[in-house]
Amino acid sequence: MIIAIIVFLLLSLISFYPLLIKKNWRELIVGLFILLTACLFAVQYQIGFNLIPTPGDFITELEPLAKKLLVFFELTNRGN
Repeated sequence: MIIAIIVFLLLSLISFYPLLIKKNWRELIVGLFILLTACLFAVQYQIGFNLIPTPGDFITELEPLAKKLLVFFELTNRGN
């Protein structure tokens, strides 16, 4: 497991290094956010905690909001 973590960190450094040199902060922040979210889910899965919802539960909770937004944008497109 330690070897996997070391390889993961090295690959992360290799992929984020060009973004640091070019000072492309937006892509770096988005990439780090995705990376840290994935790490959080992985650690939670390994330990067995249920601190954050699984992606399926999260999508199910957001489904009513998505439907309301879809109806809203359908109504605004009919006006054009």
